[in-house]
Amino acid sequence: MAQAQKSIEVNVARDKFFDVITNYPAYPEFLTEVGLRKVTVDREEGNAKIVTQEVEVMGTRVSYTVRMVEERPSKVSWTLVKGQMMSINTGSWSLEEIAPGKTRATYSLELKLGFLVPSAITTRLAASSLPAMLEAFKRRAEGLIAS
Repeated sequence: MAQAQKSIEVNVARDKFFDVITNYPAYPEFLTEVGLRKVTVDREEGNAKIVTQEVEVMGTRVSYTVRMVEERPSKVSWTLVKGQMMSINTGSWSLEEIAPGKTRATYSLELKLGFLVPSAITTRLAASSLPAMLEAFKRRAEGLIAS
């Protein structure tokens, strides 16, 4: 099982960054470098959304469904509903406003792929894609504010 956590400071107000991380269908527009190809919101359940994501990993397309729980404006957490080659996908975004118009976003992930995938590969995938993903969210949020 792989665990990763990383924080990034974004020059955007917390509620605006929350809007970016909860606009799931827009993810493929800016997360292509981490392999995300398609995201759909299957249904809503109060402050939770059931979201299916399709990613390309090492030339193979894999889909999984998570239950996203939104606690506006400070937190989004998720748990795996079902997934191909995946037994655990749990994580969260925690957002802290550190100054007016500036947010510290902390992303945490716990991931376990199928029993045929060595944990060293899972750890490497989670850790290596995290910085690129966080930078993509930062660019997206700051770019939307600038435009």
